[in-house]
Amino acid sequence: MHVVQLLRLRSFGLFSVLLTAGLLCAVGCKGSGGPDGSIAVTGSVSSEGSAVTTGTVHFVGKDSGASGSAAIGAEGQFEVHLKPGTYQVTVIAKDGVDTMDEDGNPVVAKSLVPEKYASIETSDLEVQISDSNNTVALDLSP
Repeated sequence: MHVVQLLRLRSFGLFSVLLTAGLLCAVGCKGSGGPDGSIAVTGSVSSEGSAVTTGTVHFVGKDSGASGSAAIGAEGQFEVHLKPGTYQVTVIAKDGVDTMDEDGNPVVAKSLVPEKYASIETSDLEVQISDSNNTVALDLSP
């Protein structure tokens, strides 16, 4: 094949991918809700009055078993899609990653939030999500 023919095929392939992605979004992305009945939930995470600027927020449905997770942004903000319901919440935020020292011993990164929020068994965070209540402020006190 000539270079011009290869470029045309490559351009057509890229156009096809972009067109397909656009059509899928147009069909499946209605407003803030997802195709499965989920809604966009936004929120913030703070601990002792300061924004938590890294980590992950996990939501586990109390009755439905539904779940969702979101990364915490630099301003302490997050966004996740959840179905309406009651959720238990955990937050994991560390100042680095767990590693090993030169002797092979584990070195655990320091938690930036009280440890009780890292486990579903010990976290007392619970939120109710609905169409009219889709903003969450998580204040993690010791």
